[in-house]
Amino acid sequence: MLGWLFLSLVSYYSIDAIIDNSKKAIKGMEALSARCYLCEDTGDVIRTWYEAQNAIVQTAFEQALSLLEGLPRGQLPPWLYKPLTKRAGSDCSGLHELLFEGENEDGSKFCCRVIGFEGPHDDAFTMLFAFDKETDGDQYDAPCGTALERMNHVKQNWAKSGECTIGEEG
Repeated sequence: MLGWLFLSLVSYYSIDAIIDNSKKAIKGMEALSARCYLCEDTGDVIRTWYEAQNAIVQTAFEQALSLLEGLPRGQLPPWLYKPLTKRAGSDCSGLHELLFEGENEDGSKFCCRVIGFEGPHDDAFTMLFAFDKETDGDQYDAPCGTALERMNHVKQNWAKSGECTIGEEG
């Protein structure tokens, strides 16, 4: 009787582990869907930032979003998308960043970061804060603080994570 119970428990936990590993594998195969933070006062904060950029930065952002939404999550390269961690002077834990950089027509460089989090749904990346490290500074304390505050707003009210209209007419 004890042998049967032991085998049943082992079988149960093994199946549970198999299911858990399968879910992780499936999560790595699905692409993320980009969403934008919606502020009560100003609306879509990422679209507002996007519209303030020149055409070269806008195109680079559109290409980065296309890769984010087109590649399975497990195949996203770290030069495009990566988790953020606690850094000196800022806590970015729980956040991810979309990275894109390049050169403007005048030769000046841009090094843009869009900070967000994976949620509110499993297949969503909600973009919360965008900035250019070349012009806005390379410190993450203020961007992460704002992003964490906005992430909490989204977790309390999923309607604050809306469909993005980047690259589309208003």
